[in-house]
Amino acid sequence: MALSVAYAVGLVLFALATLPVELGASHRALTLLRGAGLADAEETGEVRSVAHRGGAHLCRRARLQLCMLLALVLIAVAARGPRDVSGTPDGVAKQLAHEPTTARPPPSSLAGVRIFQRHPAS
Repeated sequence: MALSVAYAVGLVLFALATLPVELGASHRALTLLRGAGLADAEETGEVRSVAHRGGAHLCRRARLQLCMLLALVLIAVAARGPRDVSGTPDGVAKQLAHEPTTARPPPSSLAGVRIFQRHPAS
C-alpha cells in the first residue's frame, strides 16, 4: 500500500511540475505565431481557444490525480484498523482484554457429549 501511495504522490508532483511548463509553452507558441505572421487575427483566436482547452485538460488531470492520491491515503488509513487514543496498535486489544466477561455454561445439547482425543501410537 505504501508503494501505491508513493507512486500516486509522484504522479501528483509530476502533474503539478509540468502544468506551468505546458501553459508557458502554449503562451510562447501563440506569441511566436503572432510575431511571425503565421496566423491572422481570426486564426490567433482559434489557436488561443485550443491552448486554453489544453490547459484546462491539464488542470483536470492534475485534479484527478490528486483525488486518486487522497483516495489511496484514505484506503491506507482504513486498512490499518481501529486505533485507540494513545495510537498504539495493540491498545484496543488491551482494552478489550480488561473488560469483564461472564462465563456461560455449555449448551444443554452438548452436556452429555464426550470429547475423544486421539493419542499418538506408541
